[in-house]
Amino acid sequence: MEFNKLVASILEAKEAPSGKHYDSAGRLRKGDADADGRGGPKYRSDPTYKNPNENNEEEDAEGKVDKDRMKCNSPRRTSGGSKKFVVKACKDGKEKIVRYGDPNMKIKKSNPKRRKSFRARHKCDQKKDKFSAGYWSCKKW
Repeated sequence: MEFNKLVASILEAKEAPSGKHYDSAGRLRKGDADADGRGGPKYRSDPTYKNPNENNEEEDAEGKVDKDRMKCNSPRRTSGGSKKFVVKACKDGKEKIVRYGDPNMKIKKSNPKRRKSFRARHKCDQKKDKFSAGYWSCKKW
């Protein structure tokens, strides 16, 4: 029972006095919690505080995407992983995460010859299904 109380006291959020804050190491410091000074970025004592320097995107470290936070049919670059782009495709009330693009390839769509060759090679005029990676790749080109 004492162990549970000890764990609860450790996990409990500390409330800093007025005009002070706790840094990431748990030390009490003077000044604004958002100030970036000696010791790096400071964190508010509030457990819901989000650090502005952290990457708070829809994709976490494992490459998983939060489908609820993404906009429908709006492609964006991934933060690593096996594909270059990710999009939440929405059609007829259904949603699907689609990843596409080789992360090691350069996109040179400004060259008209390359653009024409890509669109012919991938048969872009036939790609109509939003749930396919080919549709989104052709849409970019």
